[in-house]
Amino acid sequence: MQALVADIANHYGASRCHIVADLGREIGAADGVVNATQLGMLGFPGNPIPVAALKATHWAADVIYTPLQTEFLKAAAAKGARVLNGAGMCVHQARAAFRLFTGAEPDLARLMRTFERAVAARDAALA
Repeated sequence: MQALVADIANHYGASRCHIVADLGREIGAADGVVNATQLGMLGFPGNPIPVAALKATHWAADVIYTPLQTEFLKAAAAKGARVLNGAGMCVHQARAAFRLFTGAEPDLARLMRTFERAVAARDAALA
């Protein structure tokens, strides 16, 4: 862990990364919270964020899109926080990959519609 902190500090400055002793206190002092772990993803149940630390003034984002509404996002919304699921991350990542592989600029609205249809079909199959 220390090596990762040192690497991030080397590239982005020491103020950008540090190991915290009390995650709840740090979250309470933050404007927002991002979950970029696999916890909450289908097959990896749970919520890595201490729910007690969440508050209505937070924004909360999760990069997970399977499912779109993770336990973390549900808990944040229940506290009144503004939430953002992983749909946009997935679609924009796909857009960038498409551009890289083909050299063509994909239609973002079409990508989002296709994503939404695929998620609806997936969710219906899981139900």
